[in-house]
Amino acid sequence: DTKITGQSIELDEIQANQLEKVIAHKITRAKNALERKKFFVEDTALYLGKNKEIGALIKFIDNHRVVKAYKGESAEAVCAIGLYSGKIFKGSIKGKIVEPRGDHGFGWEPIFQPDGYQKTFAQMSMQEKNKLSMRKIALEKLKKYLLH
Repeated sequence: DTKITGQSIELDEIQANQLEKVIAHKITRAKNALERKKFFVEDTALYLGKNKEIGALIKFIDNHRVVKAYKGESAEAVCAIGLYSGKIFKGSIKGKIVEPRGDHGFGWEPIFQPDGYQKTFAQMSMQEKNKLSMRKIALEKLKKYLLH
């Protein structure tokens, strides 16, 4: 029976909009930082508009600037989990950019409203958000891979 434990480490992060590039870099950096051989890293991105702009760089952009440029446009929230082997598991949720609402969550969650919902991620309880989370989808893919 294997136990998974969390460990917070500081990793250099490349400045790229493509989440897969950020995760691949984190895997390489984590291999150098961790003594254990088995681990996974994760990160999120928010792709905006029909051209899927911004991506992993979203964490560096103020929500009000995003709303000003993309209000009402489509968005896709993506989580990627990178396994020590280099394999990447992704989960995504489609939605749209709205005026900031809610005070739960982090970063861009007040401006992201998932399709089919009237609330932003920041307005949802943790239980509500976890039911549809892009992180949950990615973790389920990782779990399925590890158990087979």
